[in-house]
Amino acid sequence: MGELRRAERGVQGVERNVQRHHGWLAGRAGPEGRVSNERTGVMRRSATFAAILAGGAVLAAASPAAAMYHPTLGRWVSRDPIGYDSASPRRAGLAGRERLRISATHTDLNLYHYVGSQTPSFVDPYGLSKCCGPDITEELADVLERATKHFVSLGSIKAKLEKCEGLTHPLSAPVAWDIPALYDHGWIKSYQMMRPPCAVGEGCEDSVQVNGKCYYAGSVNYVMFGHMWRLCDQTYREWYATRWSTILLLRLGLIDEAMPRSPDSTMYSEARMVRLIASYKGPYGIARLAAGTTKAADNFQASVDWARAGYQGWPNAGGQPASDRPDCGKCPHKATCAFGFRWLTAGEGVARIAEKMFGQDGS
Repeated sequence: MGELRRAERGVQGVERNVQRHHGWLAGRAGPEGRVSNERTGVMRRSATFAAILAGGAVLAAASPAAAMYHPTLGRWVSRDPIGYDSASPRRAGLAGRERLRISATHTDLNLYHYVGSQTPSFVDPYGLSKCCGPDITEELADVLERATKHFVSLGSIKAKLEKCEGLTHPLSAPVAWDIPALYDHGWIKSYQMMRPPCAVGEGCEDSVQVNGKCYYAGSVNYVMFGHMWRLCDQTYREWYATRWSTILLLRLGLIDEAMPRSPDSTMYSEARMVRLIASYKGPYGIARLAAGTTKAADNFQASVDWARAGYQGWPNAGGQPASDRPDCGKCPHKATCAFGFRWLTAGEGVARIAEKMFGQDGS
């Protein structure tokens, strides 16, 4: 605000100088007692041009967005980079010759379609029509709750720990868990056809909105990994606290429960979870080496942050990560599809990989 006021004072100063210059011209009478129109016009244009040059810098300083704002007039004096693109064919996902044909014939007097005619609620501060994907807050919380109910319904510790082993097994870990809608997120682009359009602009096409913040969909997917890991930690610690009585009952043949392979209470700690993610997406991670690079994935840190949030109990406890798509504007639309989840045992995960590599019969 202070910068805007300083810029306004600067423009006002330039305008006063121009006014003084015009007044000086008015006092310069010609031979017939009047100022020459030709001379006055030249000088006036010169003074105006000087004012524009001098005021350009302060106008730019007063314009935090992509267009030029005049603080004295209280008006924008230039277009956004995107131009007048209210009901834009470009935003509707059209391209090339078809877009040019529609643009050439399209006339729309409503210049506020880009925010659904709701300027108090939605903004496009960069003038580039960058907008996040749909709001998935409710669907995300719901799918985490259903994953918890599924895990509890397994009943025995053996069945639960078999699911947990799927998350740590070196072969099954990459495929044993998922929110498929956030991994295969092509459906998000369908929101580009809505009014106002969402998931548009560079970096925003594969994004989703959670509690008003915008994220890359693949990063948010990791909240499920953290959530599952947390359930496994609780179960494993429960078993570990009573392991000696379990061993005794096993030896007596009174129960038929397989023991976990690693008698370590920190088997499913948060630190181990982060290390496992790093071994896959971090520098020199398995997936990165397979992609022919040693650099970490672009969303590595965001994935870790979301996994930590899930481990700490999001949405009921813990915090929410900072947006990794902060330049994408707010989308007014909510996702309308219920999300599913995948949680496989180690054996099921290995079978899934074999099916992908060798076909349906694994041969």
